[in-house]
Amino acid sequence: MTSNNQVDFPYEISEKIIYSRALQSVVWGIPAVNYDRIYQAFLSVGGSNNQIAYSTKPGNWKNQLLTPNADAVFALVFFDTMISGPLVLEIPQAAEFTILGTIMTCWQLPLEDVGTDGADQGNGSHYLILPPNYKDTVPTGYTVLSSPNSQGYALLRCMPKSDKDIDLARAIIYMEQIKLYPLANLEVGNSTSYIDITDKNFDAVIKYDISFFESLHRIVQEEPWLERDMLMVDILKEIGIEKDKPFTPDVKKRKILLEAVSDAKEYLDKRYEGYKAFYKSSKWFFPADPSLLNSWFSGFKENDIYPIDARAAAYYWGFGSLKRTKSTISQFYLFLICDRYGNKLDGSQRYKLTLPADVPVNKYWSVTAYNRSTHSYIKGVAYSSRSSLSQDLRINKNDGTITIFFGPEPPDELHSNWIPVRANENFELVFRFYGVEKPILEKKWILPDVESL
Repeated sequence: MTSNNQVDFPYEISEKIIYSRALQSVVWGIPAVNYDRIYQAFLSVGGSNNQIAYSTKPGNWKNQLLTPNADAVFALVFFDTMISGPLVLEIPQAAEFTILGTIMTCWQLPLEDVGTDGADQGNGSHYLILPPNYKDTVPTGYTVLSSPNSQGYALLRCMPKSDKDIDLARAIIYMEQIKLYPLANLEVGNSTSYIDITDKNFDAVIKYDISFFESLHRIVQEEPWLERDMLMVDILKEIGIEKDKPFTPDVKKRKILLEAVSDAKEYLDKRYEGYKAFYKSSKWFFPADPSLLNSWFSGFKENDIYPIDARAAAYYWGFGSLKRTKSTISQFYLFLICDRYGNKLDGSQRYKLTLPADVPVNKYWSVTAYNRSTHSYIKGVAYSSRSSLSQDLRINKNDGTITIFFGPEPPDELHSNWIPVRANENFELVFRFYGVEKPILEKKWILPDVESL
């Protein structure tokens, strides 16, 4: 033993402890790292906190978020109440649009859903986001959200009526009416700063290298410890992440951290591939655990459950969360990574997906192709999605079915039903249902497997 009663472990055991705690830190910390990657991407294109990022081109491959919606006009509202104090987020009345969104902390804990299915039910509202432990008098007339963190963001999506230029323009005009400003600025005006990220390289893909721990270190420095996570204080200290201290791993520790983050990615990938098929007759799956959904709805306040692994698996492939959807499921996603025979979807091959007639949604459906490794848009393609909003989509007049094609080159016919992918890259598909109707959840309308051509 050393003089301070700490055990002087043999080198091999000490190394194993660092590895195991690094692995655990990756699984625990991925929601915050996911957020930090998005915020760092915003900084790289000239943005800052308490500003709004938006894009005028849905599906632009330069938007390298994790499985973003390729058919909706979106905005990302970044806030930091440590800088500004309480913040007001104005969500305008939805009017002709379907507006979906959630306000979240930097740990992607949902504070409230907004828009059509949110607290305002599409009527619009002024949401007041309070700093941690806020004690001052709260004014009336607001939907008040108390946040345990100072940083966070809102993910907002406006669903246009179609992919026509005029409908997209109307959706963009709506998004430009969203406002964010400090409560203290009411006397001097409520100006909002918007950053158009269209055609800018917005790389928010999680990197499973040393930058993962650098992101985690930033969050630890800037945010208060949450009571439920106090166990992680000493675990992070062991790998070199400690409040008010720099993160400077030596060569030996850096090597261990790189091995741990690589293995964590492999673990999460195996979980992703292991989700149970939604249907008995096809391989589409829903990549989320009920324990995570219940924890979102409760705010992680249930005493006997803290689904860290399920949470990590979700933020491995996507971002965002939901607060109210437990009672009304209005949006539903299914994923696919292989063909009917279990072979990985290969961008060098050609495939087709034949949708049965009358997809049971009252808003719209879409299918989008993503890079299997990054879970983001396939780089360099002209577009990534086909949907019921696509005006040129061809429907089989005989039976109402719709055939979607995937491949590096378009089919000889039905070019408008083709989604391009890149040769020599595996890809994955996400099928989105908006305005979900009973036949989907009751599995009476079945999404079939893709077939190799």
